[in-house]
Amino acid sequence: MFALAEDSSFYIPNALHVERDDDLFLFPDDEEAAKAAERDGVQLIYGMEDVPDGVYLDTPENRAAILDSLDKHPEYRDVASKHKQSPGMGIQLL
Repeated sequence: MFALAEDSSFYIPNALHVERDDDLFLFPDDEEAAKAAERDGVQLIYGMEDVPDGVYLDTPENRAAILDSLDKHPEYRDVASKHKQSPGMGIQLL
């Protein structure tokens, strides 16, 4: 599923990302859900500075939202290397 996180220790605020649906448990974790989304044709961001690969949807709007959020919240820069992937509360499902 695609989601926006507003209060997460891992996900950049206001950026669309892939995560598993915890109610359906189709995938063991968010990483596997992202791989499945890519197999279905969803383009994810790779090689963007301070952003973990294969997590966020690759659209011009999402890239702009990520850059804006990283300017406002520099603590999220390369957060993947500092925290285990674990979404926090405040997830808005789309």
